[in-house]
Amino acid sequence: MAVPRNTLKKWEKVREFALALPGAAEAHAHALTAPGAEPAGYGLGKAGWVRVPLAERGAPAAELLCDWVEESYRAIAPKRLAAELDER
Repeated sequence: MAVPRNTLKKWEKVREFALALPGAAEAHAHALTAPGAEPAGYGLGKAGWVRVPLAERGAPAAELLCDWVEESYRAIAPKRLAAELDER
């Protein structure tokens, strides 16, 4: 999926990113390999949430973050709504 340029610019302002990846095991494992990444606190890590500090050297690029968001959405969204992404 192509990410609009204005979306990528918005990511540049984010310092820390928390992402729910409960049904996206591959993305979850990949997110945990990012520098400084860890399961989210308050028990959210057990539910698949990952905290990724974006100020760290080697932090994931904005486009990869957008891919993780899409993968996470597709894993938990109703099939009808996930199919709408394919229509765009």
